[in-house]
Amino acid sequence: MTKYEQYLYFLRILWFFLQEIEKKGRFVMKNRKERNNGYKASARAIITMKPETLNDLLHGQDRELKEARFFAEDGGYMAARKTQEAIPMCLPLPVEAFEFAFCEHAKDKVEVRCDIHTSIKRTSAGMEALSAASMAAFILKERCNHLDGEMNVDGLEILEQAC
Repeated sequence: MTKYEQYLYFLRILWFFLQEIEKKGRFVMKNRKERNNGYKASARAIITMKPETLNDLLHGQDRELKEARFFAEDGGYMAARKTQEAIPMCLPLPVEAFEFAFCEHAKDKVEVRCDIHTSIKRTSAGMEALSAASMAAFILKERCNHLDGEMNVDGLEILEQAC
């Protein structure tokens, strides 16, 4: 491969990733779940924290907390894509669509919910959803640890699993 071909290859890859970036500057996966029957798995993790921290995290304008949510979402996405490398005998699944939600579960709890859609019929994406939700919760806890040192991750469970 010549230098020119390498350069063109790099530009094609760069163009692909630029198409995937939303105007807000965050990575968004193209939604392909309409193409298939929508084999879906949902998982959640609950983080207990101070009510002030929860309010700032969900409704505040603090740049650092927005970055924490951004990193948690990206980390969850990467964990879902690499689940087969972390869990023995786990089949690699193509993740067709990926949705994240951070919502208030109680006055001092935030729910990190992850929905994953795949087109593979023979297995469910439950482990991918569980891996993504847990990794996002751990990243969020780590990034906000300086605000609330007593944050706790619990309530990790698979909510829905269809195959």
